[in-house]
Amino acid sequence: MKTLVNKIDLTSYNNDGMIDIPTGSKLEYIETKTSLHAYYEIFTYVISCNLINEDESKTPVDIKCSKYVGTKNYKVDCVKGSLHKRKMILWNEVFNEEFPEWRLKKNGY
Repeated sequence: MKTLVNKIDLTSYNNDGMIDIPTGSKLEYIETKTSLHAYYEIFTYVISCNLINEDESKTPVDIKCSKYVGTKNYKVDCVKGSLHKRKMILWNEVFNEEFPEWRLKKNGY
């Protein structure tokens, strides 16, 4: 199972409400869901993970990202403090690991 470690505080929403993901948290990757909003020419991604807590329990979280058609950089849309601002924070600023969906690169997206 792939593990992601964040370099910036994140905020995620799930059925229980808002969850803060502090810097240095371990996220166990589960899957990536992709959708295309053709009118806006933007792909959106929901990366489902389990947040590994200090007691080794797991909390499901979603990391939301986006990318404009024709660009190569993934934007992380759930960075804490920038949720309602237009600040663009890229994947490589938040994670050292590659974006977790090999099929996207293979298809040229």
